[in-house]
Amino acid sequence: PTATATLNELSLLEALAAGECGDWVRSERAAMVYLHDAPQEVRNEVAALYKRAPRLRNPMVAWYLSLVPGVGQFYAGEVWSGVVSLAVNGGLIAFGVGEAVAHHWLGAWLGAGGMLSTTYFVGQERARQLTERRNTRLLRNHNDRLREILLQ
Repeated sequence: PTATATLNELSLLEALAAGECGDWVRSERAAMVYLHDAPQEVRNEVAALYKRAPRLRNPMVAWYLSLVPGVGQFYAGEVWSGVVSLAVNGGLIAFGVGEAVAHHWLGAWLGAGGMLSTTYFVGQERARQLTERRNTRLLRNHNDRLREILLQ
């Protein structure tokens, strides 16, 4: 193989690998090197694909945002999951406060405190997982289209 063919193959690999990591700048640069002899319409199609590249979200930001129940799920794009988390945790807090006001300490401690700690911490982990799932889905859709164009 010639040096040009090897460089071309390496550029293709770099474009695909960087795309899998969400490094759109490096991926686009390598894709354009790979497509240096391709028709302009193909190069334009790839450039347009990178302009619409998905914005990935940080799973740990979702985890921290979930310190306020539901906010991490909203950040992950899962509105209904966020509403359910907010409602369940809010209901348990209201129940616990009601039990405490009525001096039902055991009910407040076990009913609200025990259940709330479970739903609260599970909600944080769920927000992180939902964000990772969202990122994976967006990466997959973008990179599938990129592979389709580059390998045609």
